[in-house]
Amino acid sequence: MKATLPEYAIVLSENAYDILEELFEYKNKQFIRLFWLIKDVSDHISSLSYKTTSKKNTLKIEFTITKLKPETVLANIEKSITDEDDILITNKGKLIRIEIKNKKEDE
Repeated sequence: MKATLPEYAIVLSENAYDILEELFEYKNKQFIRLFWLIKDVSDHISSLSYKTTSKKNTLKIEFTITKLKPETVLANIEKSITDEDDILITNKGKLIRIEIKNKKEDE
């Protein structure tokens, strides 16, 4: 997978305009944060999908990695997370789920 914002938007939206609109209208900050979190492992992502949620301030995705060990990918992501982030990461083997909330909209 190419490490570009347009490529991520195309893949996550699956060419569905309503999902693309939701990403940019309500989840733009989370989408950009996601990109910077996983950009360095883009070459090792075999699938990336958007998971719908009723919360406008929450972006949920999951992706499957190839070649790299999950621990390597998780360590790479976790080193980029700051105290300002509200991010939940879970994994089952090579399947990794990420949930990013926009804290400022929660307040």
